[in-house]
Formats: sequence, structure tokens, C-alpha cells
Amino acid sequence: MMDAVNCYVQLHGYGMLISLQPDCYRALALNGVEIMNQTKVGPEQGIFTYIVEPMSCTASDSQYFNTFADGASSQNLIDYLESLANG
Repeated sequence: MMDAVNCYVQLHGYGMLISLQPDCYRALALNGVEIMNQTKVGPEQGIFTYIVEPMSCTASDSQYFNTFADGASSQNLIDYLESLANG
């Protein structure tokens, strides 16, 4: 069992289509410190992953997998998740 610092994770995201123009927003904060805040106009679908170090409450790695537009991305996501160490 691992002792970890208090790590408060805030994650926000939405996507919508306005006048046939896709718009999305995503944000991630760890203990109130903004790690990522992005508004994007344009098509971007898929899954974003972040590795959070529990002892320091920091993000050490991020990946993006466009599982909507790229069929290989689904398998790449599976392979990536399976490669991660437990814990």
C-alpha cells in the first residue's frame, strides 16, 4: 500500500456543435494548480490520458488517442494502458 499526499484532481470538459462548427473545452488542475486549459474550435475527438504522480500530485505524462478518426488508435490506447505499471 502506498501513502500519498492529498491530491485533489479537478477535471472539466465539454464538447458541442454550434452552427455546424464543433467547439470543445477541457481543463485539468491538481491541487488547484492548472496543468492544462484548452479551448479548441474544430474537430478533435478521442481520449486524453494523464499520469498523476500520487506522492507529488503532479502530471508526469500525457497522451492523446484519436479513437474516432483513427481505427489504430483504439488498439494503441489498449496497448498503452496495459503497459502502465499498477499503482
